[in-house]
Amino acid sequence: MALANPVNYVDANDPPLLFLHGQSDFLVPHGQSVLLYNKIRTSCGNAQFISIPGADHGMADVMDPARFGTQTTYTTTNCGSTTQTGTPNPTWETFERHLRGGLKMGTSCQVSYARTTWTDGFTGTVTIRNTGTTPIDRWVLTWSWAGNQQVTTAWNATVTQSGTQVTARDAGHNAVIGASSSTSFGFEATYSGTNAVPADFKLNGIPCAITTG
Repeated sequence: MALANPVNYVDANDPPLLFLHGQSDFLVPHGQSVLLYNKIRTSCGNAQFISIPGADHGMADVMDPARFGTQTTYTTTNCGSTTQTGTPNPTWETFERHLRGGLKMGTSCQVSYARTTWTDGFTGTVTIRNTGTTPIDRWVLTWSWAGNQQVTTAWNATVTQSGTQVTARDAGHNAVIGASSSTSFGFEATYSGTNAVPADFKLNGIPCAITTG
C-alpha cells in the first residue's frame, strides 16, 4: 500500500495540483484529500484543494451550481497557505485557470498601446502586463486592425500580419513575464484612412484589458 500511496511521493518539485472533493463522498473518503493537501503544504509544494459540503462522489455532485458559494478553498504556494470560503466555484473555468497557470500561459493581462503618427505611417508601442499570480513563459499576442494598417518592421518581438490579423511572438530574451511584471515591444506600420486602436488584444488566447496613450 505504501508503494501505491501518492502521499509518499509528494515533494516541492511536483507541478501545481488542483483537486475537488465532496465532503459526503461515499467512495473516496474526504479525509484522503485532507492528508494529501497537508503533505503538499508541509513539503512547500503548490496546490489548491476545494472542499464542497454535502457533495457526494462524482462530477455532477461536486460541480452542482446549487452548492456554489458553500465550498472552502485551501491554497498553498511557496511555503505559505490561505483559506477562503465561497470562491472559486468548482467550474470548468476554475479548471482552465489552474491549467493555464500551471502551464505558464497566463490567467489575466493588461495591454498598454501607444502610437506616434505621421502622414501615412506610425510607430506603435505595446506593453504587456501580467496581472495574474503565476509567471508567463512564452507568449503570443494577437489583435485585428479596424482599418488597413500594415506592419512593416518590429523590435523586441516577431510580428507577422495576415489581412487584418496581427500576431506578435516573444523574441526569446523577453519570453518570461513574471507575476505583476511587464514587457514591451514596438513596431512601425503604414496606414491610410482610419488608424483606430484595436478593439481587443489576446495574450495566449485570453482577452486583455486595454489602456491607450
